[in-house]
Amino acid sequence: MATGLLAQGLATPQTLRVGARRPDVARAHAEPLGLAAVHPEEAADHAQILVLEAMAEGAVMRGMPRAVALELAARVALGSAEMLLATGRPPASLRDDVTTPAGCTIAGLLALKDGRIRSVLARGVETAAKVAGELAS
Repeated sequence: MATGLLAQGLATPQTLRVGARRPDVARAHAEPLGLAAVHPEEAADHAQILVLEAMAEGAVMRGMPRAVALELAARVALGSAEMLLATGRPPASLRDDVTTPAGCTIAGLLALKDGRIRSVLARGVETAAKVAGELAS
């Protein structure tokens, strides 16, 4: 299902090799799905799915039904992405807008920072891109 919201990276080994050698061909296959950005691996997409799953699991732990938790996690991500794209503002600035002193958002953010979430996600994307580059050569 095409939503116009997908950023496709063409990650199978066969298309990866085509994309690495012929970005025009890779882009032609990806553009009908949404924004086409030829990059070495769709690791960011996989990381986002993992984050959504983890967000939903936290809500399930607090008693929310899984289907509702997954939908809410997806809608939070969609809303955040739309806000980022619409405003063009840095993520930190947007985060400041929705973080109230002594509130639940700052509490959750500090727990994520304690777990080094930014570094773990960034390293995951970096590692996947490195392996994708090795596969393409």
